[in-house]
Amino acid sequence: MTITYGTQEAKPGDQCSNSPWVTYFTTPCCYEDIEQPSDKCPACGAPIECEYEQQPVAVCRIVEVEE
Repeated sequence: MTITYGTQEAKPGDQCSNSPWVTYFTTPCCYEDIEQPSDKCPACGAPIECEYEQQPVAVCRIVEVEE
């Protein structure tokens, strides 16, 4: 039997990712937004891990041309 957490019945390994410009974390178990990393969901007490990841971003820039 798999343990589930919160109103979303999240299972171990489930995760939520926010857009790059969002500075808060959203818990996958209750969709609760939290400002600081935590080890527990403030709504249901589920064990969580919060971390900042870097994702590849497509960048295009003007370069100087050598004459």
